[in-house]
Amino acid sequence: MNLRTVVLALAVLSLFAGLASAQVTQAAPISCSVLASSAPSMRAEGKTELTGDVYFQCSGGAAPAAPASQVPAVDVSVTYSAPITSRQFVATTGNKLPFTDIALVIDDPNSTTSPLVAGFGSGAALTVCAQTPTTAVAGNSNPIAGCPTYSFATATAPVYYVSSKDTLGTGTAANVYQGILTSATTVTFYSVPVVSPVTAGVLRRYRVVNARVTPGSASISASVAISGPNASQLVFSGSQTVVVGQGNTGFVTTYTNASGNAAVAQLFSSCLPPTTLGAAQATNPPNIALLTFTPQFNNAARPIGAIAAPVTAAYNSGAITTESAIILPALSTVSGASGLNAGTPGAADGGTRFKAVFANLPKTTVATVYVTLYNVSSFVADASGYAVGPPATAQGSGTNVAVLNKATATATAEGAALAAASGVGNVVSAGAGVGTVADPQIVALAPDSSGNALAVWEVQAATAKTAYTFAVYIKYAAGVAPTVATAIPTVTLSAGPDSPAPISPSVTPVPVQIPNFAATAAGGQLFNITPCQTVLLFPYVTTYGTQAASGSIPTKYGWNTGVSIANTGADPFGTVSPTATGGACTLYFYSSTGAANNPPTVSTASAASGGTLTAGMSYAFSVTDPLNTGTVQSAYSGFSGYMFAVCNFSYAHGFAYVVSDGGFLLPTNTAMGYLADVVTGGGAGATFRPTALTGEGLMQ
Repeated sequence: MNLRTVVLALAVLSLFAGLASAQVTQAAPISCSVLASSAPSMRAEGKTELTGDVYFQCSGGAAPAAPASQVPAVDVSVTYSAPITSRQFVATTGNKLPFTDIALVIDDPNSTTSPLVAGFGSGAALTVCAQTPTTAVAGNSNPIAGCPTYSFATATAPVYYVSSKDTLGTGTAANVYQGILTSATTVTFYSVPVVSPVTAGVLRRYRVVNARVTPGSASISASVAISGPNASQLVFSGSQTVVVGQGNTGFVTTYTNASGNAAVAQLFSSCLPPTTLGAAQATNPPNIALLTFTPQFNNAARPIGAIAAPVTAAYNSGAITTESAIILPALSTVSGASGLNAGTPGAADGGTRFKAVFANLPKTTVATVYVTLYNVSSFVADASGYAVGPPATAQGSGTNVAVLNKATATATAEGAALAAASGVGNVVSAGAGVGTVADPQIVALAPDSSGNALAVWEVQAATAKTAYTFAVYIKYAAGVAPTVATAIPTVTLSAGPDSPAPISPSVTPVPVQIPNFAATAAGGQLFNITPCQTVLLFPYVTTYGTQAASGSIPTKYGWNTGVSIANTGADPFGTVSPTATGGACTLYFYSSTGAANNPPTVSTASAASGGTLTAGMSYAFSVTDPLNTGTVQSAYSGFSGYMFAVCNFSYAHGFAYVVSDGGFLLPTNTAMGYLADVVTGGGAGATFRPTALTGEGLMQ
């Protein structure tokens, strides 16, 4: 018969150590072998990864001496080569046993395998042996009570199946046993009844389901051990250790900015605010970056899966396709275990999640950063000018769909924050669009006071190794203040959440978020908004002799420098509207005699007139009175050096003239003029002078 043809639904856990000695000893041992249902690829960065099922199946044995005898029981332990991270349900009173949602099932109950006896074996319903973490059994070595099980055979079905009572055919015995974590890597099932199939060709199967571990990049093995007074009833052939999984890299994250160079931040200018991402307005798009999470093997990305008890149990026999495992709601649970679905053993708290942690974002009064609600293929826009992902009606039905389920300013401890945002219907509301029209496909980030923000997308449907890509956009007004040069916005990508997971038994409830991943640091710089500025260099500025430096030079005579700065944004070509908002120029003076003699920096914004220049305006002043107060300022008299003018608008140009009024040893009524140099460079942090040895590259 087929190996999945299992006969009997056996009962669970028989606790009393003394009870085992009273059980019937079978005349011939049962022959068993240990196997694995599969050895699936497990995400190396995962901390709660499902293993393949380990099981042992048995044949042979002899008929019991009496047809309605209580059958022997053994303790079954499975030790994994990696820490077990399945959910723990720890009692707060009693013997405080660390129960888990790992279960041992007998004869694959409630499966698709045709049973030999209707209502028994694979045809039986999932029946849990009633055990609670608070059960205390004084004077016995077993920590929990078992469930009595009886064996029968009929003339029409000469195989021994099990019943919950000592009357023929009165009911299926318990066939689900809850595991107790007895070490960081071992789960134990106590008082599991064993009854021989007897009939040739009939196999009895004991399967362990729902085991989760932290695999790393290793091959994961599971070893089966039998103990207790009746352990000799089972004779194993071959190795009792099998491979149940292989840790491999689950995801590769890729950060690509709109310029295709992730090594530097995407550069924006506050002179040119981004436009809507439409075909007609694509000259200044708001594109910042594409964030891509690429699965490295099939089913690395998974939806949560069903979290209700299955009509037919789908035992693990191949690739793992959902984050949830076999749902066994009748297992004991205890208040205190955390997670959205902690009360449903076998269930995950969500699908695979992709998270982006943002840092150093500007305040929303300066600029707003947006992410797409769904995964997208590129920056391609819809008819309204926005990136498009799967429509809302396609959640869970597409070939690969991930939907934003959390956008928050908190970039740490997201496990608890995401607990209430797991299902398809629990997504954040979309914010305003990048352009002038609100679009439900775009969601605005709201950074905290430190500029941190978090976006998390959850997989709703997955296929093969298809990548999941999310777009990032920006919106700001013209003249926005630049970002801080030393704190360029960044993003870090990883699977999530990355809250802690337990790796050892505990006497207190231990929180587990399923799935769970180790934090990574992949990502890059996002963008930098350079200020809307033009920097002008006036290489020679002097007011020498306008103040009596020695008794030989009269105060009223000497050198002076006149300066004119124009905002040339108004032109016949419609470059900048004459009514466009301009800005002031900040003047920086550098003395040839050292910093101690530098005149103070001053902004023309406080000038008596014309200090803030809109397109088409000019501002002229004498260096001895840079704010046009009408009085010679002593701080700027007797100066000789150079001056930078940093103007907060585009298209600034300057002219300077140096004039002498004559005097002792000075020419009379002489002047010389020159154009200011326009300092080029720009880039991250608004650095206007390049550090390369090839020169400054000034342009006029």
